[in-house]
Amino acid sequence: MKYHRKPGASWFRFTPTHFYCRECRIEVRHVLTPLGYAIWALLLCMFALACYAVFSRRSWGPFYRHREYFLVAWLLSSLPLCLIQAKWGMRLALVTRAAHDAL
Repeated sequence: MKYHRKPGASWFRFTPTHFYCRECRIEVRHVLTPLGYAIWALLLCMFALACYAVFSRRSWGPFYRHREYFLVAWLLSSLPLCLIQAKWGMRLALVTRAAHDAL
């Protein structure tokens, strides 16, 4: 893991972490797979639904006072999706010299 700052960059500018293979010293990055994009879309939709349900009285009707259970259910259902995202939703990709120079 190395940190790089571009020449002439300000001291307060965020510098992302770069990961390198320990053996061949080639830079690697995380790239989302199609499953990863689908999981992110599903998580964002679930978050929007949870926000609407928690903050809108009309969406619940008589069950409004039990809305906290919905939030807990959303948190518990998003945990397996995050674990699937971490396992199968992304892959490592090698950074070629041309792609590195373009940054």
